[in-house]
Amino acid sequence: MKSLGFAGLELRVTRLLVGIVLTSAVVLAQAALTRTQALEAARSSASVLAAQARVAASEAQASAAGLPISGSANAGYAWNGVDPKPPGRDAIKGDWTYGLQISYAGLFGEAGANRVTAGLNVERARRAALAARGRAGKNAVALWHGLRRAEIGLSSAITARELAELQDKASESRLNAGAINAGDRETARISLETAKLDEARANTRLEGARLQLEAVLGLNGPSAPEWSTLPAPPEAVNLEAREDLFEARAVLVQADLDLNRGRQALFPKLNLDGGISGSSGSLNGQVNSDLAASVSFVSPTPGLGTDSTSWKFGVSLVIPLEPGKIGALGALEISVNAARSSLQAAILAAKADVAAKRAALVLSRSGLTLSQRNLDLSTQNLERAKQRLAAGVLSSLDVKRAESELGKAREGLYAAQAELDNATLEVYEAINQPLEAQ
Repeated sequence: MKSLGFAGLELRVTRLLVGIVLTSAVVLAQAALTRTQALEAARSSASVLAAQARVAASEAQASAAGLPISGSANAGYAWNGVDPKPPGRDAIKGDWTYGLQISYAGLFGEAGANRVTAGLNVERARRAALAARGRAGKNAVALWHGLRRAEIGLSSAITARELAELQDKASESRLNAGAINAGDRETARISLETAKLDEARANTRLEGARLQLEAVLGLNGPSAPEWSTLPAPPEAVNLEAREDLFEARAVLVQADLDLNRGRQALFPKLNLDGGISGSSGSLNGQVNSDLAASVSFVSPTPGLGTDSTSWKFGVSLVIPLEPGKIGALGALEISVNAARSSLQAAILAAKADVAAKRAALVLSRSGLTLSQRNLDLSTQNLERAKQRLAAGVLSSLDVKRAESELGKAREGLYAAQAELDNATLEVYEAINQPLEAQ
């Protein structure tokens, strides 16, 4: 019964392996995807474009809030009949009017606070756009490394399956020679079937990594084997680009604005008001008494038009008498001091965060060096195993074991490369400076 069960399982696994071969043939025909392509694709992702749109919207709102001058202009024309009518005709009087009104919001008070708030919103949107771009790039690099790990994982699974096949054949020969019992032979068969299933799972993971890369970045194909270190983050940076520091400073600015508004509410206010308007008689005309639709105008006609201009200007002084607002200033001053303390704490936390990320970057570089040495040793062991196989000292099974160890070392190297890229991008994220495509 066991042999029949494993025969059915082997048939299903064989079908999956056929799919692996067909998929690999398609992949070989596609262009290899580089990390640079992934980073470039991230720059046009939906999250980055949405953040850029928010920057444009905030800049437009700030432009509107930054205009302290407003006003209105008007002009009009009116025709008026003159009574009594001159003999044999109708007289028409024409007047025009005009006016202009201008107001200036000034640099202080509510209008000034609104402009400061609008400026803060612009800076907030810009920093959010930088952060969105950094996150998109980091995610793109992670997806690319995920594809690489899935590809090397499939390669290692194939090597493990080939090793299990050799061990299975060796166990069959040893069983026929009486060196092992039927239980040991069955264990070898189970190991082979397990290796086949692992290969099928590795192929499924690879397909999932490809689909995810295509869904997020619109890229398809195998990963390029070439890899190089990303540009090192700059040592001298301005931490003000961080979103958390900006928000802490924005709280302080807003608290200062509230305090200033509270103080200004107690100051005397000087109001200025003025305007100018005018009218003028411009023309008269006549209507033929026989043909009412016939109208002609002549301008000007003395006695029918009038010219006038008027203007006004006023000054007023308002002295507020609200003692209750004086007590509120104390609470506003406390808010300013609290915001200032919070900003200092945020600066210290930001410095510590960046320092920790840089330390992790140094460790990941060391890990990459060790992984590279391990790969070099595994490569040398495989070469020696092949030489000893040619000399008749080792068997093909020993060579396959060396190939399996080399595959594991290559997986370790890829993981170390991914860790170094992630640590590098973590530092860029900590200083909120997106990495340009390299």
